[in-house]
Amino acid sequence: MRVAFKKLSVLKLYELLLDHYGFQNWWPVTVKDKEQQLIEIVLGAILTQNTAWKNVEIVIKKFVDSNLLNIEKILALDLRELSSLIRRAGFPNQKAATIKRVFQFLKRERVSKLLTMDCDALRKSFLNIKGVGFETADVLCLYAFNKPCFVVDAYTKRLFSRLALFGESFNYNSYEALKLAVEEQAKVFKTNERVMFFKEFHALIDEHCKRTCKKQPSCNNCFLKHYCKHYSKLYKLKH
Repeated sequence: MRVAFKKLSVLKLYELLLDHYGFQNWWPVTVKDKEQQLIEIVLGAILTQNTAWKNVEIVIKKFVDSNLLNIEKILALDLRELSSLIRRAGFPNQKAATIKRVFQFLKRERVSKLLTMDCDALRKSFLNIKGVGFETADVLCLYAFNKPCFVVDAYTKRLFSRLALFGESFNYNSYEALKLAVEEQAKVFKTNERVMFFKEFHALIDEHCKRTCKKQPSCNNCFLKHYCKHYSKLYKLKH
């Protein structure tokens, strides 16, 4: 018995995820002040690498409670103090050094100036900072500086490869290839619409992979299963 496999586009996938989960309204912040929100997002983007978000929330709360959501105050901390503050998020020494470099960059270049830069130039600037990789740079561009920049993470690679969203021969391990493929299809939107689209799409992908498309997926419970090459292959094996 064969499973009917339906072709899926980036925009259709977004619509299906949005209909199922609703707006996620990322990036989650805890403060109301706009300047402090930016600082909180920058910290969160660095801290969330290789750890659970609940650990990042605990660390961020320490910064908020200690009134440390300020570039000058963060730079005034020595590396030992900073490492101790962020220990719960894992890799404290490595992340503390990256935080220092990123905030030195923010102070040197001025946030007001960075907000006016185009996406590609800002992304390159972040990638030139030691310890900042593709994913972190894109999170900073998208969520902290509202640039139309799609974020790829492990969840994105997992979901898109299982769906064979861009065909079975596509290299789903390539960060840049996935990013460019999504950004190409999003050109139908105006710039501000692309920003909102990328924010919600990234959040929805993560929500779906946390709930259903896990490392060991719950395929039978997945509302995307008839669009999914992975499910189709499993189904044929069992029947």
